[in-house]
Amino acid sequence: MRAFFELGGMELSLNLPDESTLRAARAEPDRHAHLMVRLFGLSARFISLSPELQESIIERVCAACRT
Repeated sequence: MRAFFELGGMELSLNLPDESTLRAARAEPDRHAHLMVRLFGLSARFISLSPELQESIIERVCAACRT
């Protein structure tokens, strides 16, 4: 991150929830109402997204962990 800003980067958005956190949010949405994810450059509450979109986000998180 330091190099990013030293090279002129102005803004950095990180998504750090792991698969288990996202799946827990799907199972118990009331306990995870605060969980925000980046979606198409915007922030969204994970539990407010459709089940299909939630699964898509989970799959992207899993794919990122495999690389």
